[in-house]
Amino acid sequence: MKQQSTKWVVTAVLVLISLTVAMAECEEENQGRQQQCDPQRLSECRNFMRGQSEHGQGQQGQPPRRCCEELRQMPQQCRCDAIQRVFDQEQEQEQGEGENFNQGGRQGGGRQQEILERARELPSRCNTTPGRCNIQRHGIFMPGNIW
Repeated sequence: MKQQSTKWVVTAVLVLISLTVAMAECEEENQGRQQQCDPQRLSECRNFMRGQSEHGQGQQGQPPRRCCEELRQMPQQCRCDAIQRVFDQEQEQEQGEGENFNQGGRQGGGRQQEILERARELPSRCNTTPGRCNIQRHGIFMPGNIW
């Protein structure tokens, strides 16, 4: 009887150890994926979306090679999410600078529209998948909003 209860305790301890190891591996994998999906890894793409890259400054221009490399190094399932986060950061920065108010809302909104289109088309221009991202504007300072 004592031997059987010892077996149960040993089995339970082994199961707990296995679960702990599996959870730690899963957590490490998630942290690695978060690092791979970090929008800060898209610095050249951010410059392209702003229209500040050396090559491809116009809306029809191609993104710099380094931007496309940054995008390709990112897992496909998080590319659009990272691009959305870069766009959101740019939108917040412009709103923080008061561009919509200082420029009567129209030019600031036009610039945001250009950045938005560059962001949506970025994967296609880099020949990566998905071909287009469904990037959305957020915030209260969008053109057409009263508040």
